[in-house]
Amino acid sequence: MVVTAVSVLALLGVSVYAAVTYQRAARWQSRSAQLETRLADTSEELEQTEQTLDETKGALANRKEKVAELEDRVAAVTAEREKARDTVARLNDDLDMAASVVGELSAIGADLSVCVDELFAWIGSQPSVYATQSTWNAYFARGRGIADGCGQARDDFDAFLQATQP
Repeated sequence: MVVTAVSVLALLGVSVYAAVTYQRAARWQSRSAQLETRLADTSEELEQTEQTLDETKGALANRKEKVAELEDRVAAVTAEREKARDTVARLNDDLDMAASVVGELSAIGADLSVCVDELFAWIGSQPSVYATQSTWNAYFARGRGIADGCGQARDDFDAFLQATQP
């Protein structure tokens, strides 16, 4: 009977151990199922995050490309602006030169106008055929003076033409 009691006790101990082990296994199995569900949820979140990250990377690459295009355009506009400034400076120089030319031409024109006026006045003051030799000498001397003045105006005009020819 002692053997039977020991056997029953051993069987009871094994049964309790089996029940505890079964209970632990059930708990671990439940926990494993929970962790698998959690892992599946986390994996899905990770996939969504990776997809969002890929979309963001694509958008960032697109933005970088647009920024590069804008930087190129800014550089082109800056170059155009510098070219325009150079053109404006050159045009201002040309305008200054044109103003100088107009001033010189005005002075030469005034000299030539005086020359023409003096020539007409000289021709209009021709002495009569019966004038004395000294009157004629004075008349021709005045004419040579006018011719010299007109020659100077002509020389100034020729010098101007030489200086302004390309």
